[in-house]
Amino acid sequence: MKSWRDKIDPLFKEHLEALISESVRHRDAYKFSSNTSNAQLWCALSVLQKQVFDQNLKIKFLEKALQETLGKKPKKDDADPEKALRDVLKRL
Repeated sequence: MKSWRDKIDPLFKEHLEALISESVRHRDAYKFSSNTSNAQLWCALSVLQKQVFDQNLKIKFLEKALQETLGKKPKKDDADPEKALRDVLKRL
């Protein structure tokens, strides 16, 4: 018999399965809940929130590094913003 998960749009299915797998890692915590399904959803949300938070930190870091790089007096090589960004990414 097919599961509801088999009917998910293929664009989202891989992401759904990854999120479910990640939230199952926290089974030891949510199995003590009176509503385990709800607790598993909260665990999945916390996984997503951590990913968003981590991405925002990376973006802020890169923006700061790019501003510092572009804020310097441009040399011949640094006049191109694309090259400046590549240089910053190389240093990471």
